[in-house]
Amino acid sequence: MPVFEVQGFEADDLIGALARQAAEQGIDTIIVTGDTDMLQLVCDRTRVLLPRPQKAFSDTQLYDQAAVEERYHLTPAQLPDLKGLKGDPSDNIPGVPGIGEKTAQRLLHLFDTIDTIYQRIDEVNPPKIQAILRAHEDAARQSRKLATIETRAPVHLDLTACRLGGFNSQQIT
Repeated sequence: MPVFEVQGFEADDLIGALARQAAEQGIDTIIVTGDTDMLQLVCDRTRVLLPRPQKAFSDTQLYDQAAVEERYHLTPAQLPDLKGLKGDPSDNIPGVPGIGEKTAQRLLHLFDTIDTIYQRIDEVNPPKIQAILRAHEDAARQSRKLATIETRAPVHLDLTACRLGGFNSQQIT
């Protein structure tokens, strides 16, 4: 079984790159994880199997694009922007102070991305939220970068090399 390691890249990045390559090759992929960060990778060919919140690890849900949108009211591609705004203490992502999940979701519904929010910052209401965003633009952009899984990591998906074989099935118990 191949092991993928690349200096300077986290496991999430390698999984993201391999899932992207699999999708490009027309291969359906299911990522099995306990990490909701992987939901940003969901697309037509990539789904994520996660434990349900506050349930046993064996009580899982398979997320496709519709399930991600139902849970977060955003597309999978918007999830790094969501974390860029609201932060994520479990991943040490600061976000923007004073911006919670509902406000972040509302902003992303109106503007789609952090970039568009800042391009159209004069349209953000109420003025208090606009002022907070102006004061913390660098934090929002850096937080989004931290939350984004890099899908262009330098790994190569070779399905032939991934085939299992050459083992003694009698010794496996």
